[in-house]
Amino acid sequence: MFKLLAVFVVLYGINAQIIVPRKCPDLGVQEDFVLDRFAGLWYEQEKYPVNWEENGSCITHEYTKISDREINVHIEQLYGTTGVIRIIEGSARLDGKIDEAKFTVNLPVGPVSPYWVLGVDYEDVAVVWSCVQLNETAAAESAWILGREKQVDAAVLEKAYNIFDRENISRAELVKTIQDNC
Repeated sequence: MFKLLAVFVVLYGINAQIIVPRKCPDLGVQEDFVLDRFAGLWYEQEKYPVNWEENGSCITHEYTKISDREINVHIEQLYGTTGVIRIIEGSARLDGKIDEAKFTVNLPVGPVSPYWVLGVDYEDVAVVWSCVQLNETAAAESAWILGREKQVDAAVLEKAYNIFDRENISRAELVKTIQDNC
């Protein structure tokens, strides 16, 4: 059992770093989701650690509408102290109803994965979450808190934390994304 889990962690660990001892839950997503309002530039505020963002700062997520059901996903970061900019580009497609914020994302840094917008107010903050089932008893989760500004105030972060609490998602693993000197 342990060997099988280790293989899954190696294969899927590129995308998600938080391994949880459960099945992926069916969480609530943003009701009446409006893709046009979600599109645009977001600054990463906090996240579950992911390998492909290691040593990264000044991370942005930009979503550009391709169609009524699909967006381009452009993630940019400043890597370490080198000044090198890393760009990850892919796409995400709405899975279900057009106003249900359940995407499937395809990025070159991991497997095709769920990419759900658990909550967004469109003006200040969004919470994006992903979960990949590794086996019967373990899942790999990713989560991001995004803001429309480089630095958001505590009240905006509190809105995001309330979404985590509502959905019973741990905040203990969240790490701050550096947005200074960008």
